[in-house]
Amino acid sequence: MEYWAELLFYLAPFLGLLAVGSLISDFILPHIGPLARWIDTLPMMQEEDQDGED
Repeated sequence: MEYWAELLFYLAPFLGLLAVGSLISDFILPHIGPLARWIDTLPMMQEEDQDGED
């Protein structure tokens, strides 16, 4: 049980930081004008078919 408490102690702040970062990138950064224009100029990513071939 002590292992899981220690794991949670170290993992929880890291996961919280990832959650806050994702919220910032999704909801705050697109409202910044120059950054939103730069994001719009990036090419769209094209998905490749995954047929098991490399």
